[in-house]
Amino acid sequence: MLINHHFRYSAIDETEEYERSIVHNQLIISFSGVTVRNLNNILFEDLNFSIHKGEHWALVGASGSGKTALLETIAGKLHISNGTADYPFFDEPVHAGYEKDPHFTRNNLIAQVSSRYNFHNLSNTGDFYYQQRFNSSDSEDANTVKEHLETLKTYTSNGYWNYKKVVERLNLRQLLDKHVIKLSNGETKRLLIASALIKNPLLLLLDNPLTGLDTATRADFNKLITEIVESGIHLIMATSPREIPDAITHVAMLHKGKITSSVSTAGYDPDKLSFFKPLHTDQGELDALIAMSAQQRYESIVTMSDIVIRYDKKIILDHVNWAIKPGERWALLGPNGAGKS
Repeated sequence: MLINHHFRYSAIDETEEYERSIVHNQLIISFSGVTVRNLNNILFEDLNFSIHKGEHWALVGASGSGKTALLETIAGKLHISNGTADYPFFDEPVHAGYEKDPHFTRNNLIAQVSSRYNFHNLSNTGDFYYQQRFNSSDSEDANTVKEHLETLKTYTSNGYWNYKKVVERLNLRQLLDKHVIKLSNGETKRLLIASALIKNPLLLLLDNPLTGLDTATRADFNKLITEIVESGIHLIMATSPREIPDAITHVAMLHKGKITSSVSTAGYDPDKLSFFKPLHTDQGELDALIAMSAQQRYESIVTMSDIVIRYDKKIILDHVNWAIKPGERWALLGPNGAGKS
């Protein structure tokens, strides 16, 4: 396996070298014939994927197709056992005002917002788990949103994204004094995106970023993505077929660990994706299921009476009364932090 951090060329004709350097300088990343393994599983075999300057990619595919695995491979979190992985963008910081640091690697220029997240506790002895948000005493070992953002480091002194900017754009001001352990799903996602941006990476990887965001944040997300790419950050995001931001230039379709096709957004049509077509249901099976459920009669499936849930002094659910009757289908709506989870 060969991983290149810098441009390397053999001695060839000067004109040919010049022409190749122009093409190569346009590359952000390039995978050629790459095999990726995780334990005994082959995630990708003979993977070829490249991104050039000015391109921003969306990855779409069915669950388990390899979208997250590709993001983690690009981020350097999965082992490449064969092929060539080239990261030409790593040379750019020399010319772009990035700080010199003996421990500086290409990973400092890549930020990933994963669908699986955790925060370290103050003593840095472990990670929080989601259910700890219900244990109010555990918040004493957690940073506040403000403290978390202030611990993050950027490797450029003139980056577009700073503390003030991310707090404003991700609507975090009212959360600054809140412990990260007490954030809702959507609030956590906003903080994770802010944490990635404050590093001013050259490459931002987003894994289903719209998951957990409330209606207001989702409506602003398209503008945020445009602002991100206009700030000079290259973007690769895994997303659903119909949630492609305007700033995305290309779409790659994945299936069982292979990139089956890739197109510019101008030629992209989600209705033509085979995995995105609705499943054909068997009416007989549906009728049988309905008849089976009709045999069991309940006056109420769930009943809540005067329910109160609090974290220490903070009330999360305040005297909730709710009953779910057979045949009812409910949607829980509300902004991030309203108490849906």
